[in-house]
Amino acid sequence: MKNEQMVVTADRALVFLDNARQEIQSASDILTLKIIHDKLSVMKVYFQAAKASFEISQQCSEMKIRCERRAGELLGNMDLNEGGRPSKTGDIVSSVSPPKLADLDISKKQSSRWQQISKIPEKDFDNHIERIKIKGEELTSREFLSLAEQIKKDREQQERLEKSALDATLVQQDDQIKILLGDFRDVLTEEIIPNDSVSLLLTDPMYGAQYLPLWEDLGRFASRVLKPGRLLVAYDGQMFFPQICKALEKNLIYVWLGGIKYSHPNMIIPLKIKTSLKLLLLFSKGKYDAESSPRLSEKTKNHPALS
Repeated sequence: MKNEQMVVTADRALVFLDNARQEIQSASDILTLKIIHDKLSVMKVYFQAAKASFEISQQCSEMKIRCERRAGELLGNMDLNEGGRPSKTGDIVSSVSPPKLADLDISKKQSSRWQQISKIPEKDFDNHIERIKIKGEELTSREFLSLAEQIKKDREQQERLEKSALDATLVQQDDQIKILLGDFRDVLTEEIIPNDSVSLLLTDPMYGAQYLPLWEDLGRFASRVLKPGRLLVAYDGQMFFPQICKALEKNLIYVWLGGIKYSHPNMIIPLKIKTSLKLLLLFSKGKYDAESSPRLSEKTKNHPALS
């Protein structure tokens, strides 16, 4: 009897979730979506209390997040009343004011979070849901807020790269400065930079998990172009420090770890950690040759980057 009751509960849950999916897809106003969202919030608590399967709980979470994404799309396209006096056009006072968030029973925090999630491209959104499902982890809004933030950072980084590429074309080159644009593995050939010819290699590589394979290539490149005993100095974040050191040590020797402290800390979103430190990794080609390496002047020897 108990098993039959659980089957009926599961069947009803699947019907409810299927209806919710259809309602979200067809909803064209924010109030309808808010009602659906509230129902899903209540039903998730009910499913958990009824000890429904993890799959049903996951589907409920998915529908809730999809509802938030759709609501964020509508909120982003709405004219909302910011409060204060009625808007005027000339001497005529507008008789119909846009709704306030309070009128929609939506908090400013909800509105902000939902609009952030709505900015995730549909393909990335769906792929992220599948990745979390495959890992067997719970679907939460926090996961998608982190994804939205990462996509925003990647977009801004791409815009900076495009601007830098444009700025590079405007620089007048001379015998002392030569600007090359492209992947260092392709551009910095032996014809451009001969073997054992560089006294110091200073670089600020891309950060992020997707760029980890570049570090071993960087170590291999530094091993080719550096003079024996000379340094590669590379900026680095802290997130993948162990993996990066391991990659560089395949071709170079660890010498020292420095850092630069910034006045305004950055938030590492996945870890909820604020940091104001950027690392400087010092690796040498073969045993570090302190006597032959460039010495610090009196003005720079106390620089925080090398402390």
